[in-house]
Amino acid sequence: FGRQTVFDEIVSSDVCDWSEEELLGEWRVMLNDESGVDGGGLRREVVSLFFEQFESSPLVLRVGADDGAAALAPTLFVADRLRADKSPQQWRKMWMSVGAMTLRAVVHFGNAPIALSSAVFDCAFGRLGRLPPDLGDDSESPGAQ
Repeated sequence: FGRQTVFDEIVSSDVCDWSEEELLGEWRVMLNDESGVDGGGLRREVVSLFFEQFESSPLVLRVGADDGAAALAPTLFVADRLRADKSPQQWRKMWMSVGAMTLRAVVHFGNAPIALSSAVFDCAFGRLGRLPPDLGDDSESPGAQ
């Protein structure tokens, strides 16, 4: 991975289609142009870089007032995929990749290093079926006329 492009490289990969064993198993991680042995620190750093870059991506919108280090504003997903300039397929793949990385972070590190809206977590963990850009938009779903 390139340190500055972790998010883009992961969402453009097929991580959202990996089996549970591949997603949650051990990863060998290398950052381009950096030597070192991954004793777990690089895996944690890649996950942290993924979520830091995700927060600055067009997928999310920070809402609320930052109060220094004492409080973080919640991060909510952008309700309009067009604002993010993504096709429905790109939008879903990106969010599926975010879900896969959220699952990996929760399983391996006990939490996701990001202040996502509870609705996003509810959807990622199957407590909600769909979030607003997909509600009522069956024109792009498989089998739609």
